[in-house]
Parts: sequence; C-alpha cells; structure tokens
Amino acid sequence: QRLDQGISALSTAQRHIQHETEQHDQSVSALLASTTHQFTSDMSIVAEQRATADSTLSTVSGMVGTKRKYLDETVTELCAHVDEAIAQGVTVVENTSVTANKVLSDVSQASQAMNSTASNAMDTFTAFMDQEGEALCSGLQSHFDTVAAHAQVQTQDLSALQKAAGVHNETMESQRLASTGRTPQKVAPVTFEGPFKRTRSHGIIRTEAKNQLLAEAQLDGEQELSYETARAGIIDCIALSASLPMDTVFTEESAAVAPLSIAVEENEEIAHDRHSTGSASVASRASNASSVSRDSTSSKNSFISASTEQVDIDGEGG
Repeated sequence: QRLDQGISALSTAQRHIQHETEQHDQSVSALLASTTHQFTSDMSIVAEQRATADSTLSTVSGMVGTKRKYLDETVTELCAHVDEAIAQGVTVVENTSVTANKVLSDVSQASQAMNSTASNAMDTFTAFMDQEGEALCSGLQSHFDTVAAHAQVQTQDLSALQKAAGVHNETMESQRLASTGRTPQKVAPVTFEGPFKRTRSHGIIRTEAKNQLLAEAQLDGEQELSYETARAGIIDCIALSASLPMDTVFTEESAAVAPLSIAVEENEEIAHDRHSTGSASVASRASNASSVSRDSTSSKNSFISASTEQVDIDGEGG
C-alpha cells in the first residue's frame, strides 16, 4: 500500500514535472520567438541605419574630397602667386636700390657743389662787406668831422650872437627914452566898514571864471604868434646893430626896434602875472601892449606904460 502510494505520488510528481517542463518549454519557445523577432527587427533597423550612414559617409567623403581638391588648387595657386610676387618684389627692390644709390650719389655731388658755391659766396660777401665797411667807416669819420666843424662854427656864431645881443641890450638900455606923463601914486587901502551884501551864486562865479579862462587860452595862441614875430624882428635888429659901429645915430628905422622890445616885455609880463597870481585880465594887458606898440611906432620920444586891471575871478565881494 505504501508502495502504491509512493508510486502514485511519484507518478503525480512526474506528471507535474512534465507539465511544468512543457509550460517552461512553451514559455521559452515563445520568449525565443519574440526575442528572435525583436532581434530581426533591430537588425533590419541597424541595417537601414548602416546603409544611411554609408550613404552619408560617401556623400561627406565626396564633399571632403571636393573641398580638399579645391584647397589643394587654392594653395597651389597661392604659392604660385606668392612666388611670382616675391620675384617681382626682388626685382623692384633691386631697381629701387639702384635708383636710391644713384639719387644718393647725385645728392652727395650736389651737396659738395653747393658747399663749394656757398663757401665762395661767403668769401665774396665777406670781402665785399670788409670793403664796404671800410668805406662806411671813412664816410662816417668824414661826416662826423664835418659835423664837429659845423658845430664849432655854430658855437662861435652863437657866442658872437650873444656878444652882439649883450652889446645891443646895453645900447638899448643906454638909449631908452624916459617916459613922460603922470605916474599914479600908491594910496593906503580903504577899509569898508558898511554892511556887506550877499555874494552871487557860486555856479555863476564858476561859469564866469571858466569863460574867462577859455578866453585867456584863446588869446595865448595869438600872443604866442605875435611873440614869435616880435622875437624874429628883435633877432634881425640885433644882427643889424652888431654890424653897426657904437656911435651910429639912432634913426627912425633903428627906433622901430623899440616897439617890438616893448611888446615882448608886455607879453612876458602878462604871462608872468597869469602864472603867479592867476587873476590878471589878459584882454586888458593885450590891448595896452598893442597901444604901446602903436604909440611907440608913431613917436620915438614917447613911452606909454601898460596899465593893468585886476579882476576877481572867484567873484568875492559880489
């Protein structure tokens, strides 16, 4: 019984093992078939990709070959052009070197010729300047000698003129006619003790003083002209008197000198009073000087003294 049970269990286990083996074989077969189909599909894809890669590689290889060929041609052409340019450059440099050497030689020769010409010109100019300098020195020396001689002559003439002027002044002082007429006597000043009046406005006083100064300035030009005329006449008379002997008779022509000297003295007195006091009436002095000149010309025996009229330019005392 136990053996039967063992055999039965063994047969059951055998059937189970067989069933499991069959299932395993089926699953392995199915898995192998699936794997084979997937592998076949993958191999077809790989074959397609390989074919695509081969096509791409062939295309790239063709393009690379074309580019390589173009690069080789370009490099060859560039090398040829570079060789040609180098050859031309060498030729140009050689020609330029020859030209530069020739130019340098010409410049050197021209510089030497210029240096020689400049040296000759400098020597000629130096000799010319030496000659002209000697001539200029001699001319200046002669000119200065002439100027010195002329100055000495002028000094002698001036000394003679001063002596003649002194002699003439002494003669005129000795022959000056005495004035006739009544000389006013000085009196003591009178003191005013009455009430004082109001003075004028300072603006009016300044206006009158300004107008009076303008009139004096206008008369200065006329008096300077008359003074120069009188001075010229005096110089002529001095020269005439110097040429005459001391005992010459004083005639009408020589007496005409007196009005000129009197007029000059009056003009000098007017200028002295204007600068010292600032209150002299120029118009009154000029009229008195002209009257003295007219009266002295008509008669050599009369002398009229010029009277002065003092005015207050500041307007004091109303």
